[in-house]
Amino acid sequence: LAHADQYRIDYLFRYEGASDPDDESSVYGISKNSGQKGVFVAGNLSLIEGKKRDILLQMELKERER
Repeated sequence: LAHADQYRIDYLFRYEGASDPDDESSVYGISKNSGQKGVFVAGNLSLIEGKKRDILLQMELKERER
């Protein structure tokens, strides 16, 4: 992932542990503006640091605006 405006979230699945909600994982089905598709798997977003977290949050906000 380089820039949020190059990607779109097609699907988003979130899973959390039965005994501990902090055991959350997110699976993103994403597509690039060029038509390429892929999957991005992330653990608990609050534990991800740096550019990846920023890009994922920007992508989620962009999808909510649709």
